[in-house]
Amino acid sequence: MIGQVIGVHIRHEFLKEGRFDTVAARPVARCGYRGDYTEVTGLFEMIRPTA
Repeated sequence: MIGQVIGVHIRHEFLKEGRFDTVAARPVARCGYRGDYTEVTGLFEMIRPTA
């Protein structure tokens, strides 16, 4: 599917220092199979190595 985002609504409590707080929003992700889902409860940073 190819699309274009033309608008976004974000609740103010999910913005921390101007950035979207993924952990606070607790989004749900579909993992496959019949009914496997997960939610974001933690976050870590992994910097991409340079070549």
